[in-house]
Amino acid sequence: MFRKTCAKSVVFLAIPFLLAACGSNTSSTGKEGDIVATELIKSPSKTETTAALQSVGLPVATLKYDVACYKLTYKTPDLTDALVNVSGLVCLPQGKSGASPLLSFQHGTIFFKPEAPTTASFSEYSWSTAAIASSGYIALAPDYLGYGVSSAIPHPYLHAKTISSTVVNLLRAAKKFLALPAINMATNGQLFLSGYSEGGFATLATQKKIELELASEFTVTASEPGAGPYDMTGTVRAQVASTSLVNPANAALMVKAYDMIYNSPSRISSYFTPTQAAQLDSLYSGNINTEDINNALGGSVISTNSLFNQAFLDSYNGNGEAAFKAGVAENDIYNWKPTTPTVLFHGEDDEAVPYANTTTALQAMAAKGASNVSIHTCNAGGTLPTTHLNCEGPHLVDMMATFSPMAQGL
Repeated sequence: MFRKTCAKSVVFLAIPFLLAACGSNTSSTGKEGDIVATELIKSPSKTETTAALQSVGLPVATLKYDVACYKLTYKTPDLTDALVNVSGLVCLPQGKSGASPLLSFQHGTIFFKPEAPTTASFSEYSWSTAAIASSGYIALAPDYLGYGVSSAIPHPYLHAKTISSTVVNLLRAAKKFLALPAINMATNGQLFLSGYSEGGFATLATQKKIELELASEFTVTASEPGAGPYDMTGTVRAQVASTSLVNPANAALMVKAYDMIYNSPSRISSYFTPTQAAQLDSLYSGNINTEDINNALGGSVISTNSLFNQAFLDSYNGNGEAAFKAGVAENDIYNWKPTTPTVLFHGEDDEAVPYANTTTALQAMAAKGASNVSIHTCNAGGTLPTTHLNCEGPHLVDMMATFSPMAQGL
């Protein structure tokens, strides 16, 4: 589930420009959203950005501006609420007059850590962020805990509290960064949120946090989460009850992450078969891509009980595993009333994140009284099935088409 396939990257030399010195990864000083360091890592022209997107098969609109992309290192809480250093990408349109809207784009599931937005290789996510900035937005892309400067920390996969805090604190850091005399770029007060797969989950979790906890600090203009597992309880229940798993790399990462987050001591040996439990740490070291992890687990489609212990499956499908179920339920993020215009984008043929996540969210939000939430169903083009991977590019196109009429000053 929650599949993200590696794409070819275009590599350019980074251009360092240090505005502040990097610190250690943990600190008891400062506060959330404080800037630790900034570095100019790439200044792509609109021609370079167009070519890079075309090379990885992403759709390309008419781009307007050359771009400067910076890595921001900033403070956010980890699982223990200790402040740690994390990183995110901020791309700025160059030669643009007037104030610009902000757009924070949250990336999907990553297994191979060099795919994070701020990496020197400038990955698919980096180029997507550059393209958003080349369209006239100030574009942000958080690495998340576990990637970029925090790569020594295991990523707390699909954990709503930490991932939403990481996004919010990049927004805070970006506000301070834009006010620096060397940058001096104005925003127009608009804030757009979007992301696909795990990024869709991160987007809706962030929107929920802002609307319910931080409304005096931020106002979201519009949001378009795509193909996210908003109903974690329903998604995990369906997978555990199934006889087979598609893309087991994602299911294994979720259970491994939730074991790290919610269990002390670990219960990995209770969840996974002995063979699978023994190789998890090496498979999720950050040096192996999705396909290779799937192959090591038995293939892209495997029997569920070849990954998870049958006793665990039986217990979960019955009345057992109350603590694990509670941890999963803590990350259900759909049952609330958004006030922000919200588009839930998804493909009906999604084999990785069930389409029911989107219909369940829409129904629950409507039942709470939300009147501005809608679904945009993916069209992958021609006769292509609307699978998880096939709808990633269409989500980017749909997002830009949704936001552009609302965005001011592009």
